Amino acid sequence: MKYLLHRYILILSILTGSFLFPQKSAVVKTLNIYLKKDLELQSKSNRFEDTLKVITAYRPHNGILSIETETNGVFHYIEKQEVHLSDITGVAKDINVVFTTQQDAVKTTRHYIGKNKDIPGYEGTGSMFFTGIRQALKNEYLGKALLKAFAQDGYSIRILHWYD
Repeated sequence: MKYLLHRYILILSILTGSFLFPQKSAVVKTLNIYLKKDLELQSKSNRFEDTLKVITAYRPHNGILSIETETNGVFHYIEKQEVHLSDITGVAKDINVVFTTQQDAVKTTRHYIGKNKDIPGYEGTGSMFFTGIRQALKNEYLGKALLKAFAQDGYSIRILHWYD
């Protein structure tokens, strides 16, 4: 009887723990690590006229990757991007590190704040998901890390191009 009670408690705590503390995907973990590093570089750099602030870090929900950021520069706005992980087909870098996706798979919602609050908001779809990672140069290792993370999560993507 004592053995069954301990076993019941163990199973209950494992199930409860998995709901209360869900495991993050390798993609989310990788993105959050490299975005944090990039934001640290942003504070030391003047490569871009605008600044990026993370409101809600990368997180998966039912296979949908989302992030919410605030951009302050010529325009000041809050933007949320969402895409189903299975719709991501590739990763590329020109100035920004972006994911390419199936057509119209990325949902973007933007509303302007501060001095730009009178500008109408935007809600639409597209085929590019901007990761917010843009400060680091010569970071081809990030593309390889993302390929590996997607593979760990059961998705296949490819590196399209990687330019600084």
